[in-house]
Amino acid sequence: MALTPYADASSMTLIISVQNDGSVAQMSKDLNDALTLVRESLSDDDLYYSTIDLSGTWRPGDCELDSWDEPFSSAWQKLISIPAMREPLAAWLGSVVSLIKENQDNQMSCISEHDEAQFGEVPASYLASADKRYVPIYADLLGVWDLGHAVSQFDVVEQLIAVHGENADTNALKETVADWL
Repeated sequence: MALTPYADASSMTLIISVQNDGSVAQMSKDLNDALTLVRESLSDDDLYYSTIDLSGTWRPGDCELDSWDEPFSSAWQKLISIPAMREPLAAWLGSVVSLIKENQDNQMSCISEHDEAQFGEVPASYLASADKRYVPIYADLLGVWDLGHAVSQFDVVEQLIAVHGENADTNALKETVADWL
């Protein structure tokens, strides 16, 4: 099975473990299927967080999963290093934006992966860092994430400006977070 969902009661987290052949087609399918599982879990009062373990290594009994920790973050970096995966990932992140908006309209809350990570934060950060064409996707996510509970988003904005320089897209990032700094 390519996806294995775990409901970790101790961290109140739905962890979706991805274990596949790594092909662009399979990874795209699995990310979309994982998003469906996240959507279905949003009404479960026993689950507060949802995260995707792209490394496929987390197992019940392991420590709480923080998507910025290893090996979870490097799994996203590895995926983004595949040029053919960037457009499918960008489209998937667009679906993440839509799901977060939908959830906010229905539940009045933002989807988080952990108390220090918004849903989709790690792949969006790495994708925008890898290629300036994807900075607008990060800006779209900033517009729907709960910036009142931001931990690393403002640092990522500064990093994106440093990496890509001042331009229309990075200026839009600055404008989005201006009220929070």
